[in-house]
Amino acid sequence: MRIKHLIELYRKSLIFNFLVDILFCMIIINFIFLPCFNHIMGLEYPLRSVVSGSMSHQDDYYLLTNITDFKKGINTGDGLIFRKILIDNYEIGDVVLFDGGRKYQIFHRIVNIKQINNQTFFTTKGDANQEMGAFEIFIPQEKIEGKAVLRIPYIGLLKYHLTKNR
Repeated sequence: MRIKHLIELYRKSLIFNFLVDILFCMIIINFIFLPCFNHIMGLEYPLRSVVSGSMSHQDDYYLLTNITDFKKGINTGDGLIFRKILIDNYEIGDVVLFDGGRKYQIFHRIVNIKQINNQTFFTTKGDANQEMGAFEIFIPQEKIEGKAVLRIPYIGLLKYHLTKNR
């Protein structure tokens, strides 16, 4: 009896119809789309929000270089999609996500790659930073989690505003 009542309510009520559709979309996104997307990208959370200005550009320096990824910078509030790739495929100029021993994971641009005893080490730097931090020098390959493959402007603004005073 209750199922017949719900079906009738679904057919007659626009609000109920809307809420059921939203719930259905949330279930599809959460239990089908996101797990598949995460698996394809090779990371548990491939979409990250930019909450600092370390990758924003104040001038045209990177437009004059051979760097091809994110030449115009990455602004606070942008979203980045990362993908896990083979360690040999990283290049100078790539924007990478890594564990820098901080509260949040960090994404900065690779400025140097060294091979020492069959181990790869990376040095990174935020585009807007004047100097490198100690956590950016000789990052072992195990700490590199992925390469930025897509920038989505403004998608992370809500997260930025909710976390900027923490």
